[in-house]
Amino acid sequence: MKIYLINLTRRPDRLAKMDSALKALGLPYTRVEAVDGATADMGQPVSNKLPATGYACYLSHLKAYRAFLETPDSHCVILEDDVALSPRLPEALSASDLHTDKNAILRLEAPTNVHWRKPSYSLPLAVASQNGLASYKLLTKSYGTGAFVISREVAEDILAHQAQPTLHIDVRLFHQQYEDHLGFNILQINPALAIQRQYSEGVKDSDIMHTPPERSGKHPMQKNIEANLQRIFRILARPFGFIRRFPFAEK
Repeated sequence: MKIYLINLTRRPDRLAKMDSALKALGLPYTRVEAVDGATADMGQPVSNKLPATGYACYLSHLKAYRAFLETPDSHCVILEDDVALSPRLPEALSASDLHTDKNAILRLEAPTNVHWRKPSYSLPLAVASQNGLASYKLLTKSYGTGAFVISREVAEDILAHQAQPTLHIDVRLFHQQYEDHLGFNILQINPALAIQRQYSEGVKDSDIMHTPPERSGKHPMQKNIEANLQRIFRILARPFGFIRRFPFAEK
């Protein structure tokens, strides 16, 4: 399975780290030159509210998907240049049972937010398993586009229907609650085989400036009711196995 590594030209340090890590695992890759939000003229409309770096990241992903679709391959791996990789990654990529769903993205990285050690919600039983690795269907959003397997069908769908950046790429791909999500499955590998270095090593080196969340405008009583319902759901879901942690496989 081919690997496409998205890398900014002005970040040779990151490329060197990824090159060393991938070579150590015996994994060849193709570098995709990232669109640079700091210097490139991207033609971003004035009305577009994404920061330039987020807009550029979205365009960089689309560039990688187009490179993938120029091949006859059914699946590929998309990597960003700021992830740490598990030694188990090669066996996962050769485990064909884990990536047979043509209507899915298989997340390889641990949930990448400040709560990445906290549990996520998924179907209780594995969708597929092989060689001690398993994939689970996620039921809730899980941000981060550092490492995932994408199918040809999903890549074509994104380019056909959502090639205009209006959201951060991880929100576009992995926030299932958005009405215009394309409906493909989001699978999570367990254990995770990549993690952004800012979380595993405490390196604050992101090139993307995130926009602050908009205020919901909800009444405090409504917020309180929703919070209580979420607590009840967590209590009810735990015995049935819907709550699961996806740790990073360091060994």
